[in-house]
Amino acid sequence: MIFPENPFAGLKFQSSDLNGQNEPHKLELDYHFNAREIKTLARLFRDHQEQIPEVLKDFADEIERSIYSTMTITEAENFYA
Repeated sequence: MIFPENPFAGLKFQSSDLNGQNEPHKLELDYHFNAREIKTLARLFRDHQEQIPEVLKDFADEIERSIYSTMTITEAENFYA
């Protein structure tokens, strides 16, 4: 899968998008990712880790933890190689 050089370039957040606790107003997403989606997101985040917006860092960390919790060290190294 080919991603743009900076897939996060179009993401812009303004203070008007957030309430006082830095959370979007009444915005929630309940979605269950399948294994393929998690692996794709993991590669995307790893390949573009310098461009991940601060607001997505916890999400990216959780995706990476899910990869490491289901693979051996060798499998994870091969996956990210």
